[in-house]
Amino acid sequence: MLAKQKGRWQMRIVQILGLLAILIFGGIALADWPVFQGDVARTGQGGKRPAIKKPAIIWKANIGIQGYLNNPILVDGRVYVGSSGKKHNRTDAKDGVYCLDAATGRVMWHVRTDKDACGVAWADGRVFATSDDGALRCLDAKSGKLLWKMQRKGELYCQPLVIKGLVLIGDASGTIVGADQKTGAIIWQKKFADTNVRGGLSSDGKRIVAVFVTGKVVCFDIKGKELWRSEVFPQGEKSWTAYPAPTITDRRVVLGYARGTSYDTPALWALDMKSGKRIWGDAGRWDKRRPGPTYANIRSSVTVWGKVLLYGTAYGNSLVAVDSATGKESWRVDVGVPMFPHWSSAAVAGETLYLPRHDGGLYAIDLKKRELKWRIYLGQASKDGIFPPTKKLLGPDSYGCEWEPAVGKPIYASPALTDKGRILIGTGEGFLFCIGEKD
Repeated sequence: MLAKQKGRWQMRIVQILGLLAILIFGGIALADWPVFQGDVARTGQGGKRPAIKKPAIIWKANIGIQGYLNNPILVDGRVYVGSSGKKHNRTDAKDGVYCLDAATGRVMWHVRTDKDACGVAWADGRVFATSDDGALRCLDAKSGKLLWKMQRKGELYCQPLVIKGLVLIGDASGTIVGADQKTGAIIWQKKFADTNVRGGLSSDGKRIVAVFVTGKVVCFDIKGKELWRSEVFPQGEKSWTAYPAPTITDRRVVLGYARGTSYDTPALWALDMKSGKRIWGDAGRWDKRRPGPTYANIRSSVTVWGKVLLYGTAYGNSLVAVDSATGKESWRVDVGVPMFPHWSSAAVAGETLYLPRHDGGLYAIDLKKRELKWRIYLGQASKDGIFPPTKKLLGPDSYGCEWEPAVGKPIYASPALTDKGRILIGTGEGFLFCIGEKD
């Protein structure tokens, strides 16, 4: 009897240790946000982080333009983010990777890149950064010291994925590279496609998924062995483009894409994670005479909340909720000024979703009540969070939907959330903001 009880307790201890290993994996605590969208599955889930009730700007730092690939991450009270500098696609002194104190916004170090920096990820005290100059850099997280550098041909746009001792990226040639995260030595590389990976790679912890610009989706294991592939775009379609990193949820891969203008179904596909077979999603039909909602391009990764997938719309001003089982719209909430582009992915804290938009605003939406909680304007730092009148945002000759806000700059990037509920988000004007609770 005692032997059986002892065995049960030993099993229980093993289970607890296993749970702790999941909760704190590779030195990453649940309070951190070490990669784009918070986890390698790219869900945007902040768990039980407290939601902000009354927003205030805690600090702001001018570090250069933050485009849709320049998404902040957070580990051990430090913020890491890539910058596109003073101007997109031009070399200047502000290009590179920044480390800031999360409490004050003080720049702790800055490592220049030869061109615009792109995505960053953290693992085991190191920061991995891609760049338009084609280099993958490994930097010491405390000092910014360059530990190693891998050079590839063409731009490296993708968000790095670090898993099981490897850092993985997709390059401009369609090649996926798995490098030793400590040394930078290439463990394996395979050419899966002929085009770049724009958004990044995603993983369920065992399998890795890459989405290439032309809509080719490839799943492989940690050793680079191909498990399946799928072509999601219609045969012969060359104008469609896949920008975002895929999101993995409920044993399926969900990916957005850009197509023509407006269609009758969301620009999303869901594939079975194990087989690659289509679960839902289709090319859609465009018919301007058709009544009902229309759906435009999706350039952001979706955010997961229970059984619902959430994203901000292009060609409008809606947050759209899609049923993850069917791919059909469940509900939507309209916020802000209608804009043609939308790049930012959202993040969720409890029942509150934070949605940055191209109009320069950051919006908090109550997902349970399906209503706007608050908004704060970040498109122009000198406004101190106060929204300009809608007419000024749209401009004097507006026809209701704009490519750019008439006042300030858009938000392209996606947020990171701190354990205290604060929001970190960069703007097209060049400021990184920390938003917290108003005193």
